[in-house]
Amino acid sequence: MKILILMMSMFLIGCDVDNNNHGYGFEYDFITPLGIEYKNKSNSIGLSSIELEQELKNVFSCISSVWYDKLKINEHGLSFYPDLMVITADKIINSDREGRYYSSPNLILLVSEKSPNYKTDSKIVYRHELVHYILEKMTGSNHSNHQSIFFNSCVYF
Repeated sequence: MKILILMMSMFLIGCDVDNNNHGYGFEYDFITPLGIEYKNKSNSIGLSSIELEQELKNVFSCISSVWYDKLKINEHGLSFYPDLMVITADKIINSDREGRYYSSPNLILLVSEKSPNYKTDSKIVYRHELVHYILEKMTGSNHSNHQSIFFNSCVYF
């Protein structure tokens, strides 16, 4: 049995799996009713459960208006069930940005208002990163080149 466990461990180590969630770990402070995991790693107030979910629904509604008649909408008003962690931190590892979206696993990072990199309201940065996340969920591409019209029309409303 020990040999089997050892062999399985060696196999998993060789797999391309992010075991540390892009360097931020998987611990969270709370999980919203929709399933968004949130961790506040800063000394700031951060975002509430209601804000996290409402912004997700607002941005989804804005983006999905183009494809709405082709989407199967669930009981939460979305075409998917969120598999997302959001972290507010004082600094984003190896970056001077205010926000960042990573996939596999899905993670949105926001800098706190106490960070020297903080310049834009956290909700606007969160919406911008949600555009990446939702576009990836709906189209398979997170549009990292920012060429989608949704970066303007669905962030500033």
